[in-house]
Amino acid sequence: MSGLIGTCSPRPNSTAASTAAPRTSCAARPAARPCSFAAMPFELEGSLGKSNAVNQELVALERELATHRRTGAIDSFCLYLYGIVLRDKGSEALARTVLVESVNSYPWNWSAWLELQSLCTSSDILNNLNLKNHWMKDFFLASAHLELKMHEEALKRYERLMGVFRCTNRLLIYWLMC
Repeated sequence: MSGLIGTCSPRPNSTAASTAAPRTSCAARPAARPCSFAAMPFELEGSLGKSNAVNQELVALERELATHRRTGAIDSFCLYLYGIVLRDKGSEALARTVLVESVNSYPWNWSAWLELQSLCTSSDILNNLNLKNHWMKDFFLASAHLELKMHEEALKRYERLMGVFRCTNRLLIYWLMC
């Protein structure tokens, strides 16, 4: 069946009146007019995993964000972005420091907490984070302990959170996972 590609073609509808608009179906047909999406590359990763291609803009972006951080002219969202750039460049320790600054500055950015969690690969790293006291910190630590398979600690934290937030379904699910 070489030469077959996905095409969109009208399919007659026997139950509708002949004046109705034809229904379409996608089917394998001999090469005719391919759908416009047929040539678009949807996969960002190959079958062997992440590509080793380097985004050439990361260097300039890192330089600019580092300058803004040094001068104090950076907000929590740019700190979050800077943390991701540092992580992608392999500077995990500095990325953790910057992400801690981000979540301490704006604790409601759960994406920043998740990036930080991905860089906490041991309980020692987790325990040495300099996090401000905030209820989002409790959610983060519960999630991180669960990820690190520290189930007893995660269970204690989720039980405390359930007492405060009146047992929401999401908390109940995480509590059951412990």
